[in-house]
Amino acid sequence: MNIQILASAVCTASLLLGSVGCANTTAAPATEATTSIGAKAGDRIDASSVTLRTASNSAVKMDTLLNDGPVVVVFYRGSWCPYCEQALDGWDEQLDELNAAGGRLIALTPDAPGNVAETLTKQDLGFTVLSDANGEAAKELGVNFVVDSATRSKYIGYGIDLENSNANGLWQLPHPGTFIIDRDGTVRYANVSADYRNGRADPAEVIAAYRRISG
Repeated sequence: MNIQILASAVCTASLLLGSVGCANTTAAPATEATTSIGAKAGDRIDASSVTLRTASNSAVKMDTLLNDGPVVVVFYRGSWCPYCEQALDGWDEQLDELNAAGGRLIALTPDAPGNVAETLTKQDLGFTVLSDANGEAAKELGVNFVVDSATRSKYIGYGIDLENSNANGLWQLPHPGTFIIDRDGTVRYANVSADYRNGRADPAEVIAAYRRISG
């Protein structure tokens, strides 16, 4: 079957199963950054323009997080998302490997700081989790999107109300994205997918990429 037709079929099936949006269905080459969404390897972001919030609602500038070398940045949708919980647990299990490679992990979410605190406590995570309270990091890295009205209605039916859970009260989410970002804001690795169920980067793949980049 033609790859583009197959990708379109998968995208359609994902929509029917409740996925939020689909990317360009043209097949991407098999490289480290197999995505048509978001920042690409080689892009440079303005990390100084991004303000994040800790679980205690203290402000943190993103550029200060990059001072000690390349950082792995992952986006997740919120504490209400079981797929996100699984992804965070998967990273926690691989954290020793990343630390051994000299890397640090920062997870970003549109969740309000209070929800970040609950996630840290509930999942007992060993890495930094911050609220991208105004979606600045998601926008800078090109993964922010507005939830469409049909999906919004469906989520409300599930008891998910982003006006209450998101720090900015907006119906916006990040696509699942994983990046390695260097001191100067250069993206060294990028993996983004519209598939929040199965499209996340494998931590082992990201750690291998980190070793290549930092070595």
